[in-house]
Amino acid sequence: MLTKKNATIALSFVLFVYLLSNTRTFVNEKDGRPDRMENDLRALVHEVAETPVAFDGHRIGYTVTIGMKLSDDGEDIQKAINAADALLYEGKQSGKNRLITGNTPA
Repeated sequence: MLTKKNATIALSFVLFVYLLSNTRTFVNEKDGRPDRMENDLRALVHEVAETPVAFDGHRIGYTVTIGMKLSDDGEDIQKAINAADALLYEGKQSGKNRLITGNTPA
Protein backbone atom coordinates (compact mmCIF):
# COMPACT_ATOMS: atom_id res chain seq x y z
CA MET A 1 0.00 0.00 0.00
CA LEU A 2 1.31 3.42 -0.95
CA THR A 3 1.52 5.73 2.02
CA LYS A 4 2.83 9.27 2.45
CA LYS A 5 5.97 7.92 4.07
CA ASN A 6 6.95 5.36 1.43
CA ALA A 7 5.87 7.66 -1.42
CA THR A 8 8.38 10.23 -0.18
CA ILE A 9 11.06 7.57 0.01
CA ALA A 10 10.24 6.32 -3.47
CA LEU A 11 10.50 9.81 -4.93
CA SER A 12 13.80 10.38 -3.16
CA PHE A 13 15.58 7.56 -4.94
CA VAL A 14 14.54 7.90 -8.57
CA LEU A 15 17.56 7.86 -10.88
CA PHE A 16 17.67 8.08 -14.66
CA VAL A 17 20.50 7.89 -17.15
CA TYR A 18 19.99 9.57 -20.51
CA LEU A 19 22.47 8.89 -23.27
CA LEU A 20 22.26 11.31 -26.18
CA SER A 21 24.05 11.01 -29.48
CA ASN A 22 24.70 13.70 -32.08
CA THR A 23 24.66 16.49 -29.53
CA ARG A 24 26.52 18.90 -31.81
CA THR A 25 23.39 21.07 -32.12
CA PHE A 26 23.69 21.77 -28.39
CA VAL A 27 27.35 22.78 -28.51
CA ASN A 28 28.61 26.33 -29.02
CA GLU A 29 30.80 26.22 -32.14
CA LYS A 30 33.09 28.99 -30.86
CA ASP A 31 34.22 27.43 -27.59
CA GLY A 32 32.93 23.85 -27.59
CA ARG A 33 30.68 24.41 -24.54
CA PRO A 34 27.23 22.74 -24.48
CA ASP A 35 25.49 26.06 -23.69
CA ARG A 36 22.08 25.21 -25.15
CA MET A 37 21.93 21.85 -23.39
CA GLU A 38 22.97 23.41 -20.09
CA ASN A 39 20.36 26.17 -20.47
CA ASP A 40 17.63 23.64 -21.27
CA LEU A 41 18.56 21.48 -18.26
CA ARG A 42 18.74 24.50 -15.91
CA ALA A 43 15.23 25.45 -17.10
CA LEU A 44 14.08 21.88 -16.35
CA VAL A 45 15.55 22.04 -12.83
CA HIS A 46 13.69 25.31 -12.24
CA GLU A 47 10.40 24.06 -13.73
CA VAL A 48 10.40 20.89 -11.62
CA ALA A 49 10.98 22.89 -8.44
CA GLU A 50 8.07 25.18 -9.36
CA THR A 51 5.62 22.33 -10.13
CA PRO A 52 4.33 20.48 -7.04
CA VAL A 53 2.60 17.11 -7.31
CA ALA A 54 -0.88 16.48 -5.89
CA PHE A 55 -1.01 13.45 -3.57
CA ASP A 56 -3.75 12.49 -1.14
CA GLY A 57 -5.13 16.02 -1.08
CA HIS A 58 -1.72 17.61 -0.53
CA ARG A 59 0.66 19.46 -2.82
CA ILE A 60 4.14 17.99 -2.58
CA GLY A 61 7.14 19.94 -3.80
CA TYR A 62 10.16 18.13 -5.19
CA THR A 63 13.42 18.94 -6.88
CA VAL A 64 15.79 17.40 -9.39
CA THR A 65 19.57 17.32 -9.39
CA ILE A 66 21.37 16.55 -12.63
CA GLY A 67 24.96 15.49 -13.28
CA MET A 68 25.86 16.19 -16.91
CA LYS A 69 28.95 14.91 -18.69
CA LEU A 70 29.56 15.54 -22.38
CA SER A 71 31.87 12.73 -23.42
CA ASP A 72 34.61 12.81 -25.99
CA ASP A 73 34.48 10.76 -29.19
CA GLY A 74 35.63 7.26 -28.40
CA GLU A 75 35.33 7.68 -24.63
CA ASP A 76 34.34 4.52 -22.77
CA ILE A 77 30.60 4.73 -22.06
CA GLN A 78 30.93 3.36 -18.52
CA LYS A 79 33.59 5.97 -17.75
CA ALA A 80 31.25 8.73 -18.97
CA ILE A 81 28.33 7.37 -16.91
CA ASN A 82 30.55 7.15 -13.81
CA ALA A 83 31.66 10.76 -14.32
CA ALA A 84 28.04 11.95 -14.66
CA ASP A 85 27.08 9.94 -11.57
CA ALA A 86 29.89 11.55 -9.56
CA LEU A 87 28.66 14.99 -10.68
CA LEU A 88 25.11 14.07 -9.65
CA TYR A 89 26.23 13.18 -6.14
CA GLU A 90 28.35 16.34 -5.97
CA GLY A 91 25.16 18.29 -6.72
CA LYS A 92 23.17 16.42 -4.08
CA GLN A 93 25.86 17.03 -1.45
CA SER A 94 26.08 20.73 -2.27
CA GLY A 95 22.41 21.51 -1.76
CA LYS A 96 20.37 19.62 -4.38
CA ASN A 97 18.06 21.21 -6.97
CA ARG A 98 20.83 22.03 -9.41
CA LEU A 99 22.72 21.11 -12.55
CA ILE A 100 26.38 20.17 -12.13
CA THR A 101 28.44 19.84 -15.28
CA GLY A 102 31.82 18.34 -15.98
CA ASN A 103 32.06 19.69 -19.46
CA THR A 104 35.19 21.36 -20.60
CA PRO A 105 36.15 22.02 -24.19
CA ALA A 106 38.41 19.41 -25.71
